[in-house]
Amino acid sequence: MWVKNEDKLKKWVSEHVGNIPKQIRLTRPFNEKVDQASWIWFQEMRRTGCALDGPLVRTQAPRLRQSLGGTKEFVASPGWLTRWKERHGVKFVTIAGEKLSADVEGANEYREEFKEIRAEEGVCSHQIFNCDETGLNFRKMPTKTLSTQSSAPGLKVQKERLTVLVCSNVSGTFKLPLVVLGKSAKPRALKGITNP
Repeated sequence: MWVKNEDKLKKWVSEHVGNIPKQIRLTRPFNEKVDQASWIWFQEMRRTGCALDGPLVRTQAPRLRQSLGGTKEFVASPGWLTRWKERHGVKFVTIAGEKLSADVEGANEYREEFKEIRAEEGVCSHQIFNCDETGLNFRKMPTKTLSTQSSAPGLKVQKERLTVLVCSNVSGTFKLPLVVLGKSAKPRALKGITNP
């Protein structure tokens, strides 16, 4: 059976690079057009950074079925969603970072422009510095945990945060000491004087 479906398996693996579950049964979906269209729509929405959940995918699937002219018996049930997620290796995860907000094209253009500036000015990598700030949450507990129960009670989330400024040259031979910025202490109100 593997040899017979080799081309289909290779195509499926190439479409799902990085999302292949540990074990999968390659059964055909009842409505292949809707399944494939939902997968393409899902990939496009994630590329733009859109947050998706199960109800949203289940709402979109019947719309795709209607536009594709699929079988009228199709229902985007919770079971359909579970099987669809298993087929495509989709998991419910926490959104992290700002990678999708980056202007990759603009950065590539500036890289070439910066090379020219460096050549004109005769600047070496020891003389070029990069400085950026990052948030530091302290006293913050993890938001996920292992548990034998279906839910785990938690504590109120601590929101104590500092901003840390980091700076180094490109070659990494010189690093400035960290600069920590925090909220200043609020001035105490003087007795008998009220704020307007």
